[in-house]
Amino acid sequence: MLRSIIGTYLKIAPALLQFGYGPYGKPVLSNLPADRTLHFNLAHSDGLLLVALSETGPVGIDVEKVRPIDGVDGLVDRFSSDRTKIDWQTLPCDQRSKAFFNLWTRKEACLKATGLGLSGPIDEVEVTFLPDEPVRILKLGGILQSGAICTLENLSPAENYIAAIAVVAQDVNLSCWRWPCQYSPI
Repeated sequence: MLRSIIGTYLKIAPALLQFGYGPYGKPVLSNLPADRTLHFNLAHSDGLLLVALSETGPVGIDVEKVRPIDGVDGLVDRFSSDRTKIDWQTLPCDQRSKAFFNLWTRKEACLKATGLGLSGPIDEVEVTFLPDEPVRILKLGGILQSGAICTLENLSPAENYIAAIAVVAQDVNLSCWRWPCQYSPI
C-alpha cells in the first residue's frame, strides 16, 4: 500500500521505488532523481493506517486509538519533563486518556520527523497536550539542527483516534486524503 501511495503521488510505477534507511533506521526513498525530494512516514493503530508525504521537509506522523492505559501516570512520569508532569497532575482523571494520547502522538511525531523516532530523547520533547489547548511545540531538546523549525499539527482521522503530524519546515500546507483516492498534484 505504501508503494502504491508514493508511486501514485510521484507518478512512478510502485515497483520502481527503492527504499533505504536513515542513520536511525527511518525508511527513505533511495532512488529519486536529484531534482525530486519526497519525505514520508507512516503510523498505524488498531486497524487504522496513516501515511504522511512531504516535499517540504522531513515528516513524522503518529496515531493512537484512545483507550484506557494501565500505569499511565508512570508513563507520563518516565517520559516527560517536570513542566509536563505538573500539568498532568492538574488533569481530572476523566480527561487523562485523551490528554495522554495528545501528549504521546505529538511527541512521537516530532521525534519521527527528525529521524530519531523513539530512540530520541522523548522526555526532552515538550508539547502542549491538555484538552482544548492549542497544539504547540514548547521545546525540542536540541534534536533539530540549528535554525531548523518544526511545525506540529493535530489530526482527527477517525472517531476515537488521535493523531499528530510534524514537519521540519515552516508554513506547512496540510492536505488530507482517504485511500484509495484520485490524487492530482497542482
